Amino acid sequence: MPLLLPNRQDRFRITYPTRLFTTITAGLPIAVRGGHFDACERFVKEREIGFVYNNPKDLRIKPENLSIMQKCRENLRSLRDSMRLNPKPDQL
Repeated sequence: MPLLLPNRQDRFRITYPTRLFTTITAGLPIAVRGGHFDACERFVKEREIGFVYNNPKDLRIKPENLSIMQKCRENLRSLRDSMRLNPKPDQL
């Protein structure tokens, strides 16, 4: 039975796009468009692995802050390591 939502946009308020985890695996800071992906916004903000932008100017300016981008990369490394099923595959 399909999940019935009032409109197509609502599904983005409660789910994570697949590319979120692909980007985490790649270790790249994540840019989320504000007001469209609520669950994703919370995930990124709580873990400090990227930023939310509300307009094209934000999207251009925020990545220029190198200290924030470095902190995001560090947090991404920690998150990526914690998400591994077996961080030491040689010990299977």
